[in-house]
Amino acid sequence: MSQPKHKKQQSPVDAMISWVNSHLTKQGMGVKNLTTDFSDGSHMCRLIEIITQKPFPMPWIVDPTTVRDKRRNIGAVLTVLKNNLYLKSGVVRAEEIIWGNLDSIYTVLRTINIYYDHGHLPQ
Repeated sequence: MSQPKHKKQQSPVDAMISWVNSHLTKQGMGVKNLTTDFSDGSHMCRLIEIITQKPFPMPWIVDPTTVRDKRRNIGAVLTVLKNNLYLKSGVVRAEEIIWGNLDSIYTVLRTINIYYDHGHLPQ
């Protein structure tokens, strides 16, 4: 007798990557690693634009090369989320994202997921 095959559940990080890629691939983009691919904020800005189908509400740098540029992008994302009361002040700092803190990046992405895309993650 054969054992029933159980579908392996994705880890939360893998589910988040799948969700992000389900949107970013619409623009010919994709991510493999949350800590490196989101550390400059540009993918977060683009993700919000794709989901809302509107330009990002603040200026941002498409291809940031300096820490200052990255901080500006991430600061813009955090400001938009805080202004809309989706994220409390002080929960996530831009520096944490720049240096690849997975918990901080996941928190921001999950906030975007919940408030802009109704919280659906692939299983």
